[in-house]
Amino acid sequence: MTRWSPLVLLMLLGYLIAPVHANTIQDFDSVGTTFALTQHGVAFPPPLLIDNNLPGIERYLRLGGALFTGQLNTIGFVATEPEHFRHMTANFDFRVGARASTTGEGLGFVLLDTTVYGKSAAAPAITEEPNLPDAFGIGFDVAGTNNNHISLHFDGATLGEFDPGFDLAAGLFHHALVTLDAVPGGAEVTVVLTRNLGPAANPLFAAPTTPVSDFFVAGFTPSQSRMAFGAHTGSDTFANLDFDNIRVTVVPHPAPLALFGVGLASLAALRRRRVGRRARLTPSRW
Repeated sequence: MTRWSPLVLLMLLGYLIAPVHANTIQDFDSVGTTFALTQHGVAFPPPLLIDNNLPGIERYLRLGGALFTGQLNTIGFVATEPEHFRHMTANFDFRVGARASTTGEGLGFVLLDTTVYGKSAAAPAITEEPNLPDAFGIGFDVAGTNNNHISLHFDGATLGEFDPGFDLAAGLFHHALVTLDAVPGGAEVTVVLTRNLGPAANPLFAAPTTPVSDFFVAGFTPSQSRMAFGAHTGSDTFANLDFDNIRVTVVPHPAPLALFGVGLASLAALRRRRVGRRARLTPSRW
């Protein structure tokens, strides 16, 4: 059986017990993380907080409205993540108006590099195809020729399109879970979607689907980012486009000083162990 030295074991323990930070939290019912709402398009209305008046859902964010075309609205959050992290989960609920004659263009989720976009809350224009430089994004597209897919984007390029497994435009709040893990040379991305079968006042959730599993994004080094969302209605496509219950949790890399302290403690423990072993092996003179 492989024997691990106390130094290796304690350094591994120090890496595993790095603190977990819930960095961005916003349900629009309590104070939560600071955010900014921005209207990029010319169409009315701007982003709005809506009182739902349903049990368990008090308020939510409407980034696109069903009565207006040409909308492009965003919500951006202030930077709260550490400079570098090795694991991140992003949870949020999203809703696209039910399909009829039109559904809007779609929604976008983006992680903005703070060295480029700053740490304040305002966000750039974000569509269902979030091809922004120095940013990672996920699109929820419900219009066009392939009018029901999610897509991955990094540094201004589209990485792939994926079947979500159900109709995104159902008029109900579905749940998204996005996971990022730092790996050598980039990051791995997983997207899990949980479909809401309704009704709105009494949600019934189906088994989760995983349209994206451990997708490798070359060159994407998880570093300090801030989260933003966007909604887009086209010249002849419009729908209610909503978000709620946003929560991001990250696990940072252990601080160098913390690892140094763990290393010193490990060396001390190893030295005590060796001294004790020598004492047991030294024959008594009596």
